[in-house]
Amino acid sequence: MAEVSYKLLIEGLPYKTKKGGFGYSSISLIRDGKDVILFDVGHYAVRADIIKIIKKYKINKVFLSHLHYDHCLNIDLFLNRGIDIYLNIKEWNYLKKIKSDDIYTFKFFDKIVKKGDIILFDKEFNITKNVVVLETIGHTAGHSSLSFVKNNKKYIIAGDSIKTYKDFKNLKKADVPPYNYKIFVETKKYIIENFDIIIPGHSGIIKDGKYKQKKLTVKEF
Repeated sequence: MAEVSYKLLIEGLPYKTKKGGFGYSSISLIRDGKDVILFDVGHYAVRADIIKIIKKYKINKVFLSHLHYDHCLNIDLFLNRGIDIYLNIKEWNYLKKIKSDDIYTFKFFDKIVKKGDIILFDKEFNITKNVVVLETIGHTAGHSSLSFVKNNKKYIIAGDSIKTYKDFKNLKKADVPPYNYKIFVETKKYIIENFDIIIPGHSGIIKDGKYKQKKLTVKEF
């Protein structure tokens, strides 16, 4: 039986300036048999890359960790293509009661994506034979992740439940005010204690607690 294969297509950036963060989220691809899952779709800064990804891979499932703009803005590229789009129903319901100080949730998501366009879930389940959906709430109301086992290692594509290596090293760290801070910390603790390989939402892969930061090349335009 073939193992699940995994590829980090776009490595998130953990950088910010006084004006704010870059907002590049990690985007991952998982193959499990005939299923090809894209984890998160990024925002407009990576739109050209997402179009290339769509052309290169036969994606049949898109999994959205949560509805912060940097993880979901390119979702329109996946509509009307016969692709299953998954989202925790708690994220969908939150669109009707967004907190007044929440500047990150893409509040127009449900104007672009209709309820009938997506598969809403309310519990943990197998999205494919070997890939499991986990609720990793706290960062947002319905934040969710994907987990699988490869080469006897437990993987989790954590999204923003663990944003960066610094986030991993500091249990109580939260760059963005969480939807629920107590649950956010509990979720981080659970992930750190139960997974060998963690793919954060805004940096490279953490393997057995170790991480090598990628050097960023910046060019003027």
